[in-house]
Amino acid sequence: MVRVHCEPDGTFPRGAEPIPENLGDLRDAVKKNGCALGFAVDPDADRCALVDGLGQSIGEEYTLAIATEEVLSQKKGSLCVNLSTSRMNEDVATKYGCEFSRAKVGEINVSLQMIENGCIIGGEGNGGVILSALFFTARFPCRAR
Repeated sequence: MVRVHCEPDGTFPRGAEPIPENLGDLRDAVKKNGCALGFAVDPDADRCALVDGLGQSIGEEYTLAIATEEVLSQKKGSLCVNLSTSRMNEDVATKYGCEFSRAKVGEINVSLQMIENGCIIGGEGNGGVILSALFFTARFPCRAR
């Protein structure tokens, strides 16, 4: 494993958004070290971007589609994405015969709809992937009083 900018010193040495123009050091490290894949997150780690083995940024819109393909290929279940996410995820859900829904833009809106629909995966096309198995409130939702 090769780490880039992972020193816990309170600094974030690149642009915060995990977009191609901010991932130059990661792209270089992937190529230099012969890595198969590189991962980049934003400061609060709720968005992920991928860099392929050639050092090319895959694009945030593909992150959720790749995760959805992997999850639904192993376990069938519902999927929810926001209204601004591409159709790739709907195509993956259709491929596996799984229910698909869309929520208003915003992680909270997707999360709430995931709880309501019992989704196993969801997210946003900005690299945000929400797995209900890891998402505490999907199992134990808080209700407003």
